[in-house]
Amino acid sequence: MNNDFNEKDNLNDKKEKSLLKDMAKKGISKKIKAMPLKTKLIIGGIILGVVLFMLLFVVLISPLMMLLLFGGGSGNTGSGSNLGYIDSNSEDNYWWPVGGTEAEEKDGVEYATGTPSSLVVTSEFSPSRTINGVTSSHTGMDIGASGNQTDYVIASMKGIIYSTFNGCNNNGYYQNKCGGGYGNHIVIEHANGVYTVYAHLYPNSIRVSQGDTVNQGQIIAEMGNSGSSTGKHLHIGVEVGGRGSKYAVNPREYIFVDNPRPVTVPSGSDNNTSNQGELLTMLRSWEGTGTIKGDNYVVYPDSGGVLTVGHGVTLINNKDKFKDHGIDISKLKSGSEIKISIVDAIELEILEDNRNYVNGILSNNNITLESYQVDALIIRTYNTGNIKNFPTHYKQYGNTEALYDNYMSSPTTAIDGTYLSGLARRREAEWKLFNKGIYTYN
Repeated sequence: MNNDFNEKDNLNDKKEKSLLKDMAKKGISKKIKAMPLKTKLIIGGIILGVVLFMLLFVVLISPLMMLLLFGGGSGNTGSGSNLGYIDSNSEDNYWWPVGGTEAEEKDGVEYATGTPSSLVVTSEFSPSRTINGVTSSHTGMDIGASGNQTDYVIASMKGIIYSTFNGCNNNGYYQNKCGGGYGNHIVIEHANGVYTVYAHLYPNSIRVSQGDTVNQGQIIAEMGNSGSSTGKHLHIGVEVGGRGSKYAVNPREYIFVDNPRPVTVPSGSDNNTSNQGELLTMLRSWEGTGTIKGDNYVVYPDSGGVLTVGHGVTLINNKDKFKDHGIDISKLKSGSEIKISIVDAIELEILEDNRNYVNGILSNNNITLESYQVDALIIRTYNTGNIKNFPTHYKQYGNTEALYDNYMSSPTTAIDGTYLSGLARRREAEWKLFNKGIYTYN
């Protein structure tokens, strides 16, 4: 019974609501009919505008929402179209942009293989540097060539080719405006608003086109000497948040020499064989650079108060070398400036002296080591001055942890006996190189 009453009540409610709707419609209809034409047109325009806005919203926003919700592929659709979901590595793993001298093809793409052919930085990022009397900013980092061989330039990180330029010959000179001064160059757009710039490339060596998706380690060109360039090298620039010099940051914030790619440990037993590029880069990372002003290093006192310049080059210990380069160290003090080219040349001379010293010690004691082990001893000698006790410990312990505990782990203190954690980490890095062949950077 109660169900019957409920059904009747529901029916009556529906009839009542329907009647009210009809009355409302008739009332609205009368009001509309009574409106002036101008008012009707205004209301019609508003309604049409709302409808068009809703349609536009659906067209523009829906794809973005689908992208955020479901992701997508890394198709070859052009600059900026798919960077939000490109399968890239983390932003702290941008590879060193110079590859090896050999290439290997995989899935139709060429990759540089082996140890990077060049690891020597010839000019750092700087807001102000002077060349031939002209002062300007240097918005990137220059990597020197390895010699007459081909130096492959690789994509530092996966991304999309933003732009390329290939119209310059290979006889660059300072202030050559070809390619805007960059010569033949490539710009790659990466995820998170990062762009990498590869400049002064060899003519007709560019292997990519605008809109191409490139993989990390993929060969994109060859090092050259085009545009505003005074010799074969690669200018690598990093721009964050936009394109152009105002967005330039120090490449060393993104690109680290210890991220070249997996590298095969050098083999062989020739004490004179060395991975010179890795050796120099590792040494410089632990020694530090000191202050740079334009084309000059600034003299500074080291932890022991000894006047030093560049990458740990002490003045007093190398006075004859400075004299050979026309510099009287007696006239220098903290804050004095010396040409970078001169200091770097002396640094290489010191390294060669250290190499001859280490090889002499090894030869006199009938010890044969791997090339990377010799490099470890050269780096140690650069810091400690000698390895005269090494042969005794090596003959006793061999390449074991006991060698590290009893010899390679020290010294870790300054001249005044102060413990230096940085020096301790350096000893660990030297041992890692000696024991495992891994070049480690500070």
